[in-house]
Amino acid sequence: MLSLDIRNTTYTASSCGDGHPWESQPGDKYWIERHYELTKMTMEHQKEIQAIFIGASGAEYWQKDGKLIWDNYYGTNGAANYGIRGDTISNVLWRIQNRELDGLTPKVIVVTSGPGFNTMCHNRAVSAPDVLRGQQEIVRELRAKFTAAKVIIIGHTPYTNTLISERSKQINVELKKLADNRSVFYIDLTPYLMDSSGHQIPKLFLGDHLHLSLEGYRPHKYCHYGSPDKYCLYGSPDKYCLYGSPDKYCLYRSPDKYC
Repeated sequence: MLSLDIRNTTYTASSCGDGHPWESQPGDKYWIERHYELTKMTMEHQKEIQAIFIGASGAEYWQKDGKLIWDNYYGTNGAANYGIRGDTISNVLWRIQNRELDGLTPKVIVVTSGPGFNTMCHNRAVSAPDVLRGQQEIVRELRAKFTAAKVIIIGHTPYTNTLISERSKQINVELKKLADNRSVFYIDLTPYLMDSSGHQIPKLFLGDHLHLSLEGYRPHKYCHYGSPDKYCLYGSPDKYCLYGSPDKYCLYRSPDKYC
């Protein structure tokens, strides 16, 4: 079992927007406490964790607004939630580099794009290429740290902020190019979260028009068919795969089997 005295580490919290998105930085007091909690979770459940969900509130709220889905599909099947609301790209990088995930051997890592959204919110002057570079750095760090794991990138979801929404569309185009469909995969939820007129489907979002509702997290919503492979976010009624074909690149195919 990994043993770390995490409380003896000195942190210097940065102001939101300081530095470049691809440079790692810790967050505020709340963030530090969450980092302690998640590092402790890693130490205590190191051998049990087979899948990591990492990001900001979009990941964290899987266990809040999407709790029913999380409990039924992921939490009881070796998945661990490393989401921290308000997390920026720099914050995620810092967590990866500073022992939060040390000792884990995940088969699958799910990376949400919420930290990219928060980075743009905290610093409206940051460019889409800079945010993209930061998100690329997260993937690079994870691939270097967990060479045997499959990394799944979930693209930016639709936002009501016009400026950020336009930048996010540009970023998604480039994020998709990171996928080699062997070790790194990309999922775009936008077509399933918007109606034919290009607006958010209300029942899939909370009142803030940003975070997903339980219905938005519900399984069987985001499957792509029409090709030999089935690329699912949550799964079909009989296959609980996170990504891939029926035979490979899955988070799990049954409650007790990872592939």
